[in-house]
Amino acid sequence: MKPLTPELLLAAMDAGHTVQRDQTLPITDWADGERVAQAIVALRRARGDRPIGWKVGLTNLSAWPRLGIDRPIWGRIYDRTVTLLDSTRAELFLDGLSTPRIEPEIVVGLARTPAADTPLALIEACAWIAHGFEIVHTPYPDWRSAPMESHAAQAMHAALIVGPRLRPDQLADSPAALARALETFTLTMTREGGERWSGHGAVVMGSPLASLGRLVRELAARGEQLGTGDVITTGTVTDAQPLGEPGLWRTELQAIALPGLTLRSQWRS
Repeated sequence: MKPLTPELLLAAMDAGHTVQRDQTLPITDWADGERVAQAIVALRRARGDRPIGWKVGLTNLSAWPRLGIDRPIWGRIYDRTVTLLDSTRAELFLDGLSTPRIEPEIVVGLARTPAADTPLALIEACAWIAHGFEIVHTPYPDWRSAPMESHAAQAMHAALIVGPRLRPDQLADSPAALARALETFTLTMTREGGERWSGHGAVVMGSPLASLGRLVRELAARGEQLGTGDVITTGTVTDAQPLGEPGLWRTELQAIALPGLTLRSQWRS
């Protein structure tokens, strides 16, 4: 068996294929997962992909004991994988994605490097806050992977669709009020046909701001930091749902002044 190399993982993700488990060694520790993740970023930079931010994943704390982890995962997102909408409607082509799933999330864009990892300092660093759809897919058969393997695969990021972006002062009267709203807001996602899923801000590590703060700390431990213009998607508010067939997806948010989104997933042909 051969190692699960950055080149092999990137090729699988590019093609929408999965690796052959009976021919590759698994990634079994965080250091190896981080090494592979960084190597994939280097490969993508070399071919012209420009990192513009981060995705944070595995942010539901209630799942950590079952997964045997004590941290989230994270990965780079790129100019070619992020769409900033001027409206609340979008379309997604499923071609080239490996068993994709959809995750409704809170997304932030930074005006500057956060001065600290506290909620108020993080809000002060934000140029805007938005609701978005994170699309994930997997290079591993049947979505079976250890968390460090998911980390190695860029946190499974495929695409990010970001809705209307509002300044923090457009969402609440004060940073403290906005911090509370991000803990307590609710989100409902429906699929054409009537299926329905709901969640609230506290599902995301207690708050999307807590997820962002954890990323600040994790990067600082590696000598890195967030910076001006970075886009960060903080973690799914509901369980990720399969996108195997074309369909129409809608979200509605309550207790925070962010508009819901409508997404049509379809095949090109």
